[in-house]
Amino acid sequence: MTVAAALAWYCIYGAAGDLAALVVVPALGGLLLLGAGLLNVWAPFNALGVACLAVAYLALLYVRGIEVDGAAPAVAAALLLVTELAWFSLEQATTAANHPRLLARRLALIGGLTVGAAGIGYLLLLVAVAPLPGGVAYLVGRDR
Repeated sequence: MTVAAALAWYCIYGAAGDLAALVVVPALGGLLLLGAGLLNVWAPFNALGVACLAVAYLALLYVRGIEVDGAAPAVAAALLLVTELAWFSLEQATTAANHPRLLARRLALIGGLTVGAAGIGYLLLLVAVAPLPGGVAYLVGRDR
C-alpha cells in the first residue's frame, strides 16, 4: 500500500491548475479501492484500484501536456509491484502454507519481475526516443 500511496502522491503533487481534479479523483479512488480490496471486501477491487492509479498517471500526463515521460517505465513497474503484492497478500491471508523459504522465493521473484519490467521499459523508451534516421532496421542493414 505504501508504493500505491507514493504513486498517488506523485500524481497528485504533479497536477496543478484547473484540471487537477482529473488527477486527484482517480488517484484517491484508486487508493480507496485498493484498500477495500486488501481488506478482502471484494478481491477484484485490487485490480480496479491499480487501474484507477494508472488512469491518474495518464491524466497527469494529459494535464502536463506531455506525450513521452521519462518516469513512465518506473510508474509501470510500480503499478506491477502494487498489483503483485496486493494479490500476494490476499493469497497469504487465505492459505496456511507460509513456509519462510517459499515466502522469500516468491518475494524475490516479484522483485525481480519488477526490476526486469522497469529495465525493459527504459530500454524501449531509449529506443523510442533515440534519433535514428530510418529506424533500427535501417541502421542494422546499413553496416553490412
